[in-house]
Amino acid sequence: MSHNSDPSVNEHHVLYQRRRLERVGGAALALRRLHPLIVPMDRQVHAALHRSREGYEGVEPGLLTREHWWDVLDTVETGLSGDRLQDLERLVGAIARQRDPGAALVAYQVERQLPFVREGVTERWY
Repeated sequence: MSHNSDPSVNEHHVLYQRRRLERVGGAALALRRLHPLIVPMDRQVHAALHRSREGYEGVEPGLLTREHWWDVLDTVETGLSGDRLQDLERLVGAIARQRDPGAALVAYQVERQLPFVREGVTERWY
């Protein structure tokens, strides 16, 4: 649900594909809902992200175990800086450090969204 009334701005969930995250549940879903990881973006840039190859597939949360998602959530929550880009980079690092065969791919799936986020993040909502 959007808390934003500006029609030129969309809220981008970096961990998107909600149905996939709901199947995994727990910490993966909690991370999706974590406010600093929901990025207010220019609507056109947001649409471009989702149309692009980089944004089409989203993140496949089933590649990490539930235990690893809890570790990622703990790492991200304890290190939130208030700077959305720093917090997103922290998320990528927390995922990449998991000793799980799928961790590198999940981290890549988040990381490849960052150029769009950098371009589209709106100062007003930053």
